[in-house]
Amino acid sequence: GSWSFNVLALETKQVAAVTGWLLLNGASPTLAVEPEVVSAFLEAVSQEYREANPYHHWRHACDVHHVVFRECMLCEARDFCGSVDVFALLVAAICHDVGHPGLNNQFLVQTSHELALRYNDVSPLESMHCSRTFAILSSQPNANIFRTLSREQFREARQVCIETILNTDNAKHWEMVKELQLLYHANSDIFENRQAKSRGPAELDLLRQVGNRRLALISLLHAADISNACRPWGVSQAWADLVLREFFMQGDRERQLGLPVQMLNDQENVRKPCSQVAFIEFVVHPFNVAHVKIFPPLWELSRNLCDNLQLWQGLRPPEEQEKAGLKVRSICQELIAVVHFTRTRSSSTGDVQVMESSQCGSDAGHSDVDALSSPPSSVRGHEQHETNSFKSSGGLFSLPRLSRLPALSTSSLAPPSPVSGERARGRSASRLLVPGRIQRLPAGTAVDSPRGSDARVEPRIESRSESHARVEPRIES
Repeated sequence: GSWSFNVLALETKQVAAVTGWLLLNGASPTLAVEPEVVSAFLEAVSQEYREANPYHHWRHACDVHHVVFRECMLCEARDFCGSVDVFALLVAAICHDVGHPGLNNQFLVQTSHELALRYNDVSPLESMHCSRTFAILSSQPNANIFRTLSREQFREARQVCIETILNTDNAKHWEMVKELQLLYHANSDIFENRQAKSRGPAELDLLRQVGNRRLALISLLHAADISNACRPWGVSQAWADLVLREFFMQGDRERQLGLPVQMLNDQENVRKPCSQVAFIEFVVHPFNVAHVKIFPPLWELSRNLCDNLQLWQGLRPPEEQEKAGLKVRSICQELIAVVHFTRTRSSSTGDVQVMESSQCGSDAGHSDVDALSSPPSSVRGHEQHETNSFKSSGGLFSLPRLSRLPALSTSSLAPPSPVSGERARGRSASRLLVPGRIQRLPAGTAVDSPRGSDARVEPRIESRSESHARVEPRIES
């Protein structure tokens, strides 16, 4: 996998194939998950997503699923969560926005929407996502992804799905940030003394505690859900266009109904660079710092966040750059410090590459960021890639190169065939994946690493025109 993976660039049939491949290979073989059930499950869930939504659609679900898979892979989540929890988390990622109407919780409450009335104004969207997920599983036995689990395992999986999906409600964002900060500061001696590329017994025991394991699971899904700002520039920019498009559509409805237009929904006053800088500054940055300190292998997300913040800041008018320059520099310095601290304590490899402070509106006198940074991969036009493997009791699995996936049937969910190229340990994988079904790779098999791209990717729906006005931060569900 790669943070450069861009589901928006795939054909519809390829999206289904990749998602099925990840879900099947993310499940421990001990769970005996059947490929046919995975296919039926994805088919059933995908039909419940509204493709008319510019942002909350099937591709968003698959993108979040990929990010969760990569997080679990890098952080070796099974070491402290267990195979059932990890599998349930992957399922929750696919279903976390199922049935989303393209409107946020605040709108549903203000308009006395049926969902707000049903769930008493408390996380109506997230409650509906949970309910619809298990309604699909119970009404379609052939699509019940948990049907091979024991009764006890099913209870555990259901609890993980409900808990993690409910906590994607951004109203719970700050509570989660505080919990992560408290966990780190109360156990800083354990986290700061972590040996490079290994997690010691004390840290494992800490993360295996019930409350901390719960926090790990909910934070991994929430991190994936708001990860757009932490992806390479081309991917991040494409998703920003889509989310603003959806906000503006809601804003139009609010205006038609005579409701106050929510801050980020007013296309007449919202300017994309300002909104993205505010979102990073007030929402993503505090969470990212707290989260990556506990999970050092995710340090590349902090690097990308720093890059993107400076790029968005550079797109603002000069007077706004000057006004916000000091704050942006301060955030970048903190992110750089987190990257340097965590990359030496993780098993994830790669060079630390962040933008020079001159691109975030700083003057020549501020050299502290310059001294620590170099141009990002998005500026240089290339990025280092490596093969990343998902460890499981069944062996070592590697993601196929995604940029050359063949056109596949959605119903069959045939896995993508590996392409020719350098093979790890000289083994060829050209015949490992059988067309017409999803199939696990044999233990010990490695496949070419994906070739992501930092180039700008045009979203399927064009963004609205932007006007110039300062945007106050607000979290949208």
